[in-house]
Amino acid sequence: MEKPNLHLVAYIDMLAGTHMIYEDKEYENLNNVHVLYKDIVEKIQKDKAYTTRYIDIKIFSDNILISSKAYFETPKIIRRTIFEFFDIIQEFQYRALCKNILLRGAIDYGELFIDSNFVWGKALVEAYKLEQKALVPRIILSNNTIDFLEKLDDKFKSISIFNRLPLLSDIDDELYINYLSFWINNFRSKDEVELWTNFLKEELSKNSNNYKIMVKLNWLKQYHNHFCDYCEVGKYAIEQKINAIQLQLFDTSQYTLL
Repeated sequence: MEKPNLHLVAYIDMLAGTHMIYEDKEYENLNNVHVLYKDIVEKIQKDKAYTTRYIDIKIFSDNILISSKAYFETPKIIRRTIFEFFDIIQEFQYRALCKNILLRGAIDYGELFIDSNFVWGKALVEAYKLEQKALVPRIILSNNTIDFLEKLDDKFKSISIFNRLPLLSDIDDELYINYLSFWINNFRSKDEVELWTNFLKEELSKNSNNYKIMVKLNWLKQYHNHFCDYCEVGKYAIEQKINAIQLQLFDTSQYTLL
């Protein structure tokens, strides 16, 4: 009888994915997503000792599932696999941005059964529900994930995982993948910064009267400008006058972007 095992599970959604599919007259979106998928799968397959044994990725239309076994292994394998898991997600989100694709998602830790044809488990359901609460182009961590990582660090003092992951804390105290740091750590070209800066400027201008889209874009603009300041590439920062209400991160008055 099949049983689920404990996994880290990332459920990721491509924002405006339905629009990308219906408006894909020249199949540019199809090919962009297909290339993204191939690049990440090739990255996974390169490390036969760890990653192909412990990490799976599946893409169905505009939904992405990345999972990692994280149970009953040696500290060395646990450490390597978790770093690989977060690195893959970070790179996937960064490469998507460079192709004008925004991703939103969530990571949970819990039970999952997965094989070549079938996926089932509580962690997938929890990641799916949490993804909808992420609201803006970020991939956030569930409390289960944070607890798991903290307990690992307590159990295996030598592996020190949590503080070395590419994470940032948001204004609502959610931890999310710091995907722009991929540019810093991998010596990427400044041409790429200009590429996504121009994309973001165009989207901000094009959607200035659409509140739901502007909430997401303005969050990304703030994140982008923080990155530009941190990396001392201030010429790429985006200055744009917008309606104050569009600065709201969520549909409540409790949280606003400052």
